[in-house]
Amino acid sequence: MAPPPARRHGCPPTPCYAVLRADSAPSSPRKVPASFTERQRREFLEIAGRAKAELNASFALVAIGLQLYLASAELARRGPPVDARVSL
Repeated sequence: MAPPPARRHGCPPTPCYAVLRADSAPSSPRKVPASFTERQRREFLEIAGRAKAELNASFALVAIGLQLYLASAELARRGPPVDARVSL
């Protein structure tokens, strides 16, 4: 998939393009080194779990922000509701 053309003034492509280019396959699981003690093994897996949760949360935050941006842009495009317009 070729990237979309740059906008005027060299603006980067839309955020949607970056999401479409993300790899949908999960990364390969990391192996816990055999030399780790049981405590090190638990801590390693705990840190890996937190990192995974933080990554998922950041994707969710981007998705929510993108939805908010698109909804806001649609409302701005429509203009104020007919009932709210003031007639002079």
